[in-house]
Amino acid sequence: RPLGKSDRVWILKMNQDDQRSWSLVGQAGLKGRHNWEMPPVAIGSEGQSYILMAVVSKKPVTNLTVNEQREIIAVSDRIQISVVN
Repeated sequence: RPLGKSDRVWILKMNQDDQRSWSLVGQAGLKGRHNWEMPPVAIGSEGQSYILMAVVSKKPVTNLTVNEQREIIAVSDRIQISVVN
């Protein structure tokens, strides 16, 4: 379904090495009709690898606790990135 006015896209990351928990990177904003983007942000330390995922929710999603999971409307595929200088 199309996103509603109160729906938000939250970008979360998880360290590839420990894979214990997700943490919030920030909120994405709509660019055009189908694309979302974030301003440049520091993802992590040089040499680290992370998994990123976009989550659609009306309320902020910070670490995917069970309570937060109930609020999730949709999630993206996961992508793997490596931080380089």
